[in-house]
Amino acid sequence: MPAAVSGVAIWIYFLVAQGFVAAAEVSPILLIGLGLGAWTLLMRVRFSDTTIAMTIGPWRRTADLTTLESITWKMTGGWRSQGTIFVRDRLHHRVPIYVGRFKRVDEWSRVLLDAATRTGAAVDEAACKLLETGAGRPVTGPPEADRS
Repeated sequence: MPAAVSGVAIWIYFLVAQGFVAAAEVSPILLIGLGLGAWTLLMRVRFSDTTIAMTIGPWRRTADLTTLESITWKMTGGWRSQGTIFVRDRLHHRVPIYVGRFKRVDEWSRVLLDAATRTGAAVDEAACKLLETGAGRPVTGPPEADRS
């Protein structure tokens, strides 16, 4: 989100300080900033007892929790990232859940752990610890997780 705000702020600076023509010349900065902001704001985790999905606007990645194969954690992203939990089913669908980005971690983590117990899925130590302790709680105002 900071990158999105910075991109929009730079464009506004050009609009105010340099005028409309200069702002139009650097409009790709505005488009990049708006794209990054939309990516962040449209991201959701949706879950039920049988499925989990990560959506970004109209795009969706879904895993079937009745055929759960594994839950793993991997360090991804930059220095502020807490990594990503990957949920994979036996049909080879893989859903990334960015740790610390979504609310209601107590609910969706319990759904994942219950599904892993029911299906005998492999859960690596790091993912298990994050899911059991709720350590993936958001630090600031991130997108919602929706139980559907």
